[in-house]
Amino acid sequence: MKTHPRINTALMALVAALMAATIVIAVTDPVMFKDSFAAEDGIVEYGTAIFLVFGALTLFRRAFAGHKLVGLRFSILSVLYGALFIFAAGEEVSWGQRILDIDTTGIFLEHNDQQELTLHNMVVGGVKLDEVVFGNLLSVVLLTYLILLPLLWSRAAWVRNLGTWLAVPVPRLQHALATFIVTVIIGVIPVDRKWEVYELAFALISLGIFLFPQNATASSTQVGQAGVGLRSASAEQSDSDIANA
Repeated sequence: MKTHPRINTALMALVAALMAATIVIAVTDPVMFKDSFAAEDGIVEYGTAIFLVFGALTLFRRAFAGHKLVGLRFSILSVLYGALFIFAAGEEVSWGQRILDIDTTGIFLEHNDQQELTLHNMVVGGVKLDEVVFGNLLSVVLLTYLILLPLLWSRAAWVRNLGTWLAVPVPRLQHALATFIVTVIIGVIPVDRKWEVYELAFALISLGIFLFPQNATASSTQVGQAGVGLRSASAEQSDSDIANA
């Protein structure tokens, strides 16, 4: 699968435009921001779902391309990551519940704090999953992946070994910088539903990573010089072959 630097550049430009629009609307018209721009079933929410699906399809294609070059584990993990993005896209739009006019019943009616057909809004034992599991815990995992991993990738052999074994597309420094800037902006603007914009930015940045990962251009020679084992070096080279096929 070819790397796509131009598409990645376009996605990063779209992130920049999104954040510029976010700042302007949040400052000039907070009500519009909440009730229109970032509203439920609005352009931001559906945009997030669409780009999450694009990310999933890219991962599925990566799994298919990597089956012969890297092996079954690579493909299984890539499919698993893609399935998680499909899950996230479905949760984002409540699995089409409002589009299809499906009523909420049973356990979702009793234990979902928004009475939707979603798992991330479930309340279990008085604990809101969207705040603990899908909020704080997931945020730490994603920020580690998006910011810390690209910083450590070229500096720590064990990180490259682990990342290669887990078959993860590694963010580039531009992706880490974009994530950091988006996080700061979203953190400081005082408007409701700002996290909907954060999710869209994440979907755009993730798609850019999957299309143009840092490890797509890694060579076995570079990895070997860094002290990574032969198996890791071989897998890195295969990942490069997948991205450039």
